[in-house]
Amino acid sequence: MATLGVVLPSFLIILLLSFLIRQFQALSAVQYAFHGIRAGVLALLCKSLFTMYKKSPKGLVSYIAMAGAFILTAFTPVNVIFVVIGCGIFGLLSSLYLERRGGK
Repeated sequence: MATLGVVLPSFLIILLLSFLIRQFQALSAVQYAFHGIRAGVLALLCKSLFTMYKKSPKGLVSYIAMAGAFILTAFTPVNVIFVVIGCGIFGLLSSLYLERRGGK
């Protein structure tokens, strides 16, 4: 119930806004606003990418996972959820391999 109390107001507001925006989507002011919002979202994504890159471990395995995820999401119709899960499994398996290799 607590989760419902936290999530429900935001969900209802977004639902209401989506109906309102649909009514006014033909207006040029609304279209220009969304172009500006897209630019802002792109800037936030770039900032997140740079922050995560600085904090992540650097190495061949990381670069392979990064390149593979980029290629899969940019050039194929693979669902992003599967790419994230695959990268997690790839990272786990590679860390287990490196741990065993270093332990011998």
